[in-house]
Amino acid sequence: LGGDQYPLFYKLWGRKAPYGVVTLIPESIPEKLKAFMVIGGNPLISMPDSHAFK
Repeated sequence: LGGDQYPLFYKLWGRKAPYGVVTLIPESIPEKLKAFMVIGGNPLISMPDSHAFK
């Protein structure tokens, strides 16, 4: 999720971008997202277009 849309993030950090996961929450797609845990961050203020997640 998000690797095809943000390939530079994957190349630099070696992991997928979290942006694809966060957009599943307002869309309510339970078959793809079973759990979402945030440690040491606040996705409401750190993700782009944070107003979409309120």
